[in-house]
Amino acid sequence: MVPASHLLDVGIIVVMTVVIWVGSSWLEGASEQLSEHYGLPQVVQGSVVAAVGSSFPELATVAFAALLTNSLGLGVGAVVGSAVFNVLVIPAVAAVATEDNIESNRMLVYKEAQFDMLAVSVLVITFAMAVIYYPDTSVDYLPNAHG
Repeated sequence: MVPASHLLDVGIIVVMTVVIWVGSSWLEGASEQLSEHYGLPQVVQGSVVAAVGSSFPELATVAFAALLTNSLGLGVGAVVGSAVFNVLVIPAVAAVATEDNIESNRMLVYKEAQFDMLAVSVLVITFAMAVIYYPDTSVDYLPNAHG
């Protein structure tokens, strides 16, 4: 027998999945209308308008959980995990699922590699700043000279 609390959790997950699914459909329609109204290219619509809107539920969930648990690691893990999934898994599944050949060239890989290196550098600098300005004082980083 499944405890009632687990059934409630599953019910909440199902309801929120439906809400996010419907909301993302509305977001897609709204982003198309915005891009047509302002004359934005499709790449801007997909990479800015839709990407920001589709990431908002994740941002809200992470912010809410981080406020409740006071955990920076939870937010960092969710953001990094999402970025890795979006950059590696989604294109890989799309490439495997399509019947068309996906073409690439040296310039495309070069441009993407530059963006990836920039993103990783910003992440490393952010972590470094967090460690420098908010160190964990409960850990003794230097060995005790007296023994």
